[in-house]
Amino acid sequence: MPDEQELIQLKRGNSKIGFAVMFKFFQYEARFPHTKSKIPKTVVDYIAKQLVVNPDTFSEYDWAGRTITYHRSEIRAYFGFREASLQDTDFIKDWLCKYVLYHFFFIIISRQENSGYIFK
Repeated sequence: MPDEQELIQLKRGNSKIGFAVMFKFFQYEARFPHTKSKIPKTVVDYIAKQLVVNPDTFSEYDWAGRTITYHRSEIRAYFGFREASLQDTDFIKDWLCKYVLYHFFFIIISRQENSGYIFK
C-alpha cells in the first residue's frame, strides 16, 4: 500500500488539492466534511503550500460527482474503513438493545425501588 504522499501525488489538477484536503480531514475526524465550507481556508492554504499548488483550485473540486465518490472510497480503504451495510445496522441495533437498553431499564427500576414506587 502506498504511503499518503504517494497516494496524493497520483492525483492531478484540482483533484490533487481536493483529495489531499479530504484525506487529511478524514485522518483527523474519521469522517468526511459535508460541504466545502466546513474546511477552513487556512487548512486549504497550508495543504496547497505543501503540495505546491494554487489553493484557489480547491474551489473547483467537484463536491458531488464521481471523482469525490471515488476519492472517498480510496480514502476509506486506505484507513481500513468501509461504508456501513444493513448488516452493520442490525448489529448495532441488537447491541444497543442488549447492552444499553437493558442498563437503562435496570437504572429506572432501581430508582423506582429506592423511591418506594414500582410501576405495575
